Amino acid sequence: MRGTLVERFEAKYIPEPNSGCWLWEGSYVTGGYGQIRIGSTRVLAHHVAYQLFKGEVGESKVLHNCDNPACVNPGHLRLGTQSENIKESVDKGRKNIARGERCGSSKLTESQVCEIKYLLANTTLRQRDIAAKYGVHQVTISKIDRGRCWGICNAPTPQEVLSPMSAGRAGPAVKMTTSTNIGQKPL
Repeated sequence: MRGTLVERFEAKYIPEPNSGCWLWEGSYVTGGYGQIRIGSTRVLAHHVAYQLFKGEVGESKVLHNCDNPACVNPGHLRLGTQSENIKESVDKGRKNIARGERCGSSKLTESQVCEIKYLLANTTLRQRDIAAKYGVHQVTISKIDRGRCWGICNAPTPQEVLSPMSAGRAGPAVKMTTSTNIGQKPL
């Protein structure tokens, strides 16, 4: 279809009455985002919608308030940053980030991480020794110790064990799943 950009754009969407979305009926890119050709360049349709009806995009990203990638309703669009876009995607469950045992490169199970947290809190073993026992690097043990990775494990971090009032616990609530008493602190 020939015509102005506005005419071409308006011919490619239909309003959806329940959500208020303007659903793109032109071609799509991966992820369900519409695209439109401007000269020899293909441009994301929601970016064009924003520019036509609201103004320049500049270095910003155009984000959807409606979470519908096919929507080109300028009332559903706003400017934001890439980090905001990623955070929203994760928070709303649109970005599948494998964590814990579901991560293909994971060397530990959740049970092992709970054991490691127990060992860190209740023994005199060094991180290096715990790492060797589980076949991981000492940095991994350090991150577990500081709560920087494996936050999904229900066992408290050593810091939580040492200051149970700050974690809202009356004391450690960790059960060992294997019998390990090497380096156990005396009672």
